[in-house]
Amino acid sequence: MQIRVRFLFIAAVLVCQSVSAAAEPAACAQSEAALAKADFAGTVKWSTVCLAQNNLSGAAKRRALQVRAWAFFNLNQDQAAVLDQENSFQLEAPREIAEFVNYSSYLRRLARYQDSLNALRSAEKIAGAGGNGMMIQYNLGWTLYELRRYEEAVRVLGAAIPSQPNFPFVYWRRALALEAMGRKAEARLDIEKAADLVVNGPMKFTDDKFMAALRQKVTEYGLGKKYAF
Repeated sequence: MQIRVRFLFIAAVLVCQSVSAAAEPAACAQSEAALAKADFAGTVKWSTVCLAQNNLSGAAKRRALQVRAWAFFNLNQDQAAVLDQENSFQLEAPREIAEFVNYSSYLRRLARYQDSLNALRSAEKIAGAGGNGMMIQYNLGWTLYELRRYEEAVRVLGAAIPSQPNFPFVYWRRALALEAMGRKAEARLDIEKAADLVVNGPMKFTDDKFMAALRQKVTEYGLGKKYAF
């Protein structure tokens, strides 16, 4: 499945529930197929048809709601994404880290930063000691930054790096928090590290608005000629 880079860590939501496709209406399978192709409009269409079926099992309904929430989010229909995710939680309390991480992302897009933080704290409880890898910590650092809790954001994003050191955007987000505290020299080092990973690292990324924002920072710090992307 093709997923935008910023959601690289949270694709696990798509496998967080096991539902037999053979036992559910064809529309549900169609929604899954559309999602696998990153056809988010098609995913919304077929998930909606799936959810309208009579005698749909609770597990299938819950999954269809979360699949449609993901599609809504990628279509920038953020309130609809939150509503579907919350409706899925009404059917059964969330039990997977990715469910909370996705929910936190939907809430953050709506500037509901404290609610986003609360969702991530719930994810941390599930993860337990030693389980707080990039999926949680990157999003936690991002939300803390939006809450202007910059020192905490720097600490949390730094803690995320060992679990996925080749992910450039964790350095970029830490640089933003460092900048907000006036620590420009440290921020520049992080921007250069991020740029080097984009150009020379093993991962490939979609040229989206996050890449554009990183590119702008690279230029601001006089690194554009060294790292052209």
